[in-house]
Amino acid sequence: MFLLGVMLTSWTTKSTSTWRLTVEILGVAQSQGDLLVALFAEGSASGFPENTKMIYAYKLANPKIPNTVIQFDALPAGRYAYSVLHDFNGNQFTDKNLVGYPKEPYAFSNNVRPWYKAPAFDECAFELKSDTRHRVTLLN
Repeated sequence: MFLLGVMLTSWTTKSTSTWRLTVEILGVAQSQGDLLVALFAEGSASGFPENTKMIYAYKLANPKIPNTVIQFDALPAGRYAYSVLHDFNGNQFTDKNLVGYPKEPYAFSNNVRPWYKAPAFDECAFELKSDTRHRVTLLN
């Protein structure tokens, strides 16, 4: 009976564990504006990368040249993807040119480099099952 209690306690502890995601953003060329990181969970995959109503967690930081580090704490295990924007003008919006291409530097988890359209959640998704550190490079 004691062994069963220890096993159940261990299982309960593991199932409620949370993890830290650290995102190091490389290639920050200017200190003006804000760096925004929008984290999407698998349940909000259909909104990735721009539907702000479906963002799971959001961080805003002052850009530091050449790299800026942003942390998300207490995340449950699961599949996530994120987008990064260096918002020069502070409007917290992805400014785009006439053909819809971002005018400000951006990045996606897994360093996905889109060609014609924004990437899908599955292209950028990763499993979070322990404390994790990612490095992404801003694209211009």
